[in-house]
Amino acid sequence: MSIKLERKINASPQTIFKAITTKKGYQGWWAVVCDVNCKLNQQSSIRFEKEDLTEEMIFKTIEVRENEKLVWLCLANNVFSSWVDTTLTFEIKGRENKNHLTFTQISADKN
Repeated sequence: MSIKLERKINASPQTIFKAITTKKGYQGWWAVVCDVNCKLNQQSSIRFEKEDLTEEMIFKTIEVRENEKLVWLCLANNVFSSWVDTTLTFEIKGRENKNHLTFTQISADKN
């Protein structure tokens, strides 16, 4: 299964890149509880804490091009094992304050 989303964003590539590669950035749009390290081959964790359950996902950065692209590979998910080997790709294209962010999720799960 794959998901692809495109968004026009009126922000610089640097601002968008910070939103997808820093703890403060992730806390602003995805998960408040996270540890983010987007250097090549480093790991990041995203946690969703619910009343009766905490889901934790561990990702490895497998490609990074500053202000252009980030690719994460899911190494673990304590709730949904189907996430393992899923890739998340963020690509920034454009210039100045007129950019497109393309997000692609490709699941290794064939079900």
